[in-house]
Amino acid sequence: MSLHTVARNAARFLALGLSLLAMVPHEAALAGTRYEAVGTRWALELSEGGEPMAVHDLSYPNTLLRAKLGKLDTHPETIAAAEALVRSSETDGNPARIPMERTVLRSLKALSELEGGWWNALPWTEAARARFATEGLRAGEAPESFRLSDLELRDTQGRPLTVQSQVPAKHRARVEASTLEDREFLSMDLSSFSLKRDPAAERGGHPVYELEWNPVEAERAGKVGLRPRRIIHLTEPDQLLEKALLMDILRTAIGQLIGQIPIPVVSALISTVTGKYFKYRSELIRLHGAMASEMLRLVETGEAASPFARFTAAERKNAVLSLAYDQATLTDLALWIFNPPLKDWAKDMVKSPKNVAKNTERLAKKGWTTEAISSVTAEATDGQAGRKLYLMDKKKLIGLPPAAIDFHKPMAKRHARVAIASAAVLVDFGASFVPFVGFLIPEAYALILENPMHDQQRREARLTAYLEESDGQRPGDWESILTLLYTQRLNPFALNQIKTRRLVALRKQALGMSP
Repeated sequence: MSLHTVARNAARFLALGLSLLAMVPHEAALAGTRYEAVGTRWALELSEGGEPMAVHDLSYPNTLLRAKLGKLDTHPETIAAAEALVRSSETDGNPARIPMERTVLRSLKALSELEGGWWNALPWTEAARARFATEGLRAGEAPESFRLSDLELRDTQGRPLTVQSQVPAKHRARVEASTLEDREFLSMDLSSFSLKRDPAAERGGHPVYELEWNPVEAERAGKVGLRPRRIIHLTEPDQLLEKALLMDILRTAIGQLIGQIPIPVVSALISTVTGKYFKYRSELIRLHGAMASEMLRLVETGEAASPFARFTAAERKNAVLSLAYDQATLTDLALWIFNPPLKDWAKDMVKSPKNVAKNTERLAKKGWTTEAISSVTAEATDGQAGRKLYLMDKKKLIGLPPAAIDFHKPMAKRHARVAIASAAVLVDFGASFVPFVGFLIPEAYALILENPMHDQQRREARLTAYLEESDGQRPGDWESILTLLYTQRLNPFALNQIKTRRLVALRKQALGMSP
């Protein structure tokens, strides 16, 4: 890339970011807006004149509803299981992963060395202490439940800490308003997050807490649950970038607050609970973005009919930008200087068939016979009892491509992912007790275990959309494959197959569309 191109991209994305962070709200959809079905899960928003404006995802869940983000279980056996998982992770030919594993293990070691109940070090507000006294909570006993807003947050100088104080004043009102507009109410006092004991999971006097996204405004859910999410703007994709950056400002503000808390167990607790929320929310957006991206890919390859084929080349370009912007962070603005979204999309379209060819060759050398499901997925058999569904466009340094499904062990993938998600809670919690490098530990764990899992889940989401929109050669098989793919998402905000179809039908009805 030439210096001229880098400079041009830098100027463009810097100007774009600054203009969006000026917080000038966009107008709501014009009166008289109507919708048309696009495929099985999307709706096309049309202007009064019938011009295509945007694509709404009818299957995107209502994230205002309560969701379980994981369990905090510091029992020695649970910590030992997490350690075994980290040690058994594949290096994939990358020698840098070995020191990463050692760094992650320091977090779990720190947890195992904690003395006394970690809850005893939590500084409660006066209101929380009064409530615990009314409930008859004894000294040293872990409370049955509490919200993060029950914690009294102060910095090293004893000054009160709030999320609001970490958000730049000029952005504060817009950040608060945007969460309401998106119906994803994240209370600035962190009261949206709660912990509740799970007696059935407890062993040996070690309390186990269920981490929950439990917004105070949850009663609004019934009123707003049928509002779909706009994921593509066919004329003004920048609108989606604005909303993404607003949420990233809020995430950054919470991170800054955590960095000023001098009590490790408090910073650990807030970091773990809010970190899970932002990660799952981000992955939900990426999963649904991957499904829409698959429809754009089909238009380019022509391998199967796509509901997005009706869009012009300019509209498809804006669709690619929309999907990238919808997932963006402030860091992405800098990265796009060197690798803009449209260039990244074009590179993937070129690399994908090459990766498929390479993986097909590797499977053949191992005695596997492949039968394509799509141009990027294939079912393979080894001539004996082996039968797997492979994600063929994933590049790997060594070994075979990742398998989405092993038909002889259909639940194995789900069980493995449950273990990864469970250990992630412990790793994140323990990181705050590791001096100097603790802040690096969650990212190291993500690199060696979580990121490969999420990458596969997004590719599986693409396959889900392909199968749901395609007649296919063997429609009888698709339903069983789809069922397994839905069970492997393991995102607390995601809906199962039946609830997804029900939500789509309800939203179509609410928007005046044919079922």
